[in-house]
Amino acid sequence: MNLVAKNRATVTRLAYRPRFHNPDLAKWLHRIDVPTLLLWGEKDGLVPPAFGEAYRALIPGARPVVLADAGHAPFDEQRDAFLAVLLDFIGGAASAAAGSAG
Repeated sequence: MNLVAKNRATVTRLAYRPRFHNPDLAKWLHRIDVPTLLLWGEKDGLVPPAFGEAYRALIPGARPVVLADAGHAPFDEQRDAFLAVLLDFIGGAASAAAGSAG
């Protein structure tokens, strides 16, 4: 068994149920009422980008971003791109909050 397969099997055995599996999650996500950034690595083999798209469909106004050439840890694998997206999102959220407060 190669290392990738062994790691996936271990993650599945230790974390999938109940931690990674919540059949009731979809009925709660629509309640999120704050700006939400869904930042994914294009090559995430643990939680594929399709999950982010599913969350986007359920979270009102969520902003999905998929970083090319990044896996499960885009904050480390594509640090500059990750920070640029995050800072842009934080700046936009702060501006929107300031505009609605005045």
